[in-house]
Order: sequence, then C-alpha cells, then structure tokens
Amino acid sequence: MKNLFLIICFFGLGVVNVFSQSNGEFRSGFGVRSAVNANYSFLGDEGEEQLFMGPLIGAKYILVDDKNKGLMVEVNYSKLSYSSETTDYSFDYIHTPFFSRFSFPIGSTILSLNLGSYLQIILDHDAEMVYDQTNLFGLSGGIDFGFSLGRVVMFLEGRYNYNLQSNSETIGDLRSNWFEAGLGITLGNKEPDRGLCRKGNRRKKQLSNSR
Repeated sequence: MKNLFLIICFFGLGVVNVFSQSNGEFRSGFGVRSAVNANYSFLGDEGEEQLFMGPLIGAKYILVDDKNKGLMVEVNYSKLSYSSETTDYSFDYIHTPFFSRFSFPIGSTILSLNLGSYLQIILDHDAEMVYDQTNLFGLSGGIDFGFSLGRVVMFLEGRYNYNLQSNSETIGDLRSNWFEAGLGITLGNKEPDRGLCRKGNRRKKQLSNSR
C-alpha cells in the first residue's frame, strides 16, 4: 500500500507540473506499440534468476503541451518464456505505466524522455516460478525517437522497468526487472509532435531575425 501511495503521488506531481506551467495549448494522440521484452524473473525454492524473453503489444495515449512537456499512459500485454534443458516455463501479465514526458524537437524529428511508475498484474504463471504477489508496483524510464509524417508519428523506443516490490514473501528480496526495445505509431488530433518541431523551428528563425 505504501508503494501504491508513492506511485500515485509521483504521477500526481507530474500532472500538476504539466498543467500548472502550460499556456493552455494541448495536443493529444493515440498510438499502438510492439516490443521485444527481456525479463529477469525467478524459479524454484532458491529463487534462481533466469532470463525470460517474449513479445509485448500495447496501446498508449499522449497529451503534450506547448512547452514540450506532457503525460503518457499505456496498457501493455506481454507473454514471456524460458526453456531449460528439461522444462519450458512461461508467464504473462498486463503492464500499465504512467509517465511524465519531456520532448526535445530536432528538425522534423523529436526525442522524448519518459519517466514514471507502473502497475504490473501477473495473469498466469507456472507453479515453479516465484510470484507470491501478482500485483506489483515499480518505476520505469526510457527514451523514444519519433519521425513526423503529418498527423502520424512513427517512433523507436527503449525502456527499463524495475519492481519496487519483491516477488517472494518467504525466500528473500527478489525483484524482477526488464528491458523493452520496440517501435510504434501514434495518430494525433493536431499533429502533436510535428507541431512542436515546427514551433521549435519558428523560434530559431525569430532569434536569427532579431540578430
């Protein structure tokens, strides 16, 4: 419960920061994403760490203001597996990150930094896996690089996730962590990312003219 409270406060501070410093001009967009997921989880009575691999698919909503700051919310699904010499293991989960988003226009492209928290809900897992808790909270961070094509933005991204709670209640402090590398596409109602890029270019032109 303490971790949940901290995550809610962390996300709430991000919301307050974005809306309090904005001039009231917001652009939003919906998108889909797909990634390769490399997850370190635990097996057996000793909690042996193993690398699980698999795909991730998800959907996202982005809200960006006129100062290149915003929020991003996602709902993702991933199914991962690990094969030993004798047995195959697998588990799947839903992952719901909440990010503060900081974007930096570079010409017709944009680089974004995403920092936030998440809830991981374990749906199913093999009995040998250490998942005494199935609702886990954690912190997440990453970057994405977008290419604007009108209202459509295609992006490449990388991300790291770290659980704040232990998977085990008896063995010890076993915390899963994982990496994601993928790509996706976002459709904005007002060309959110490209509009920010154009605004950045206009500011450069104004500065050069003033000189």
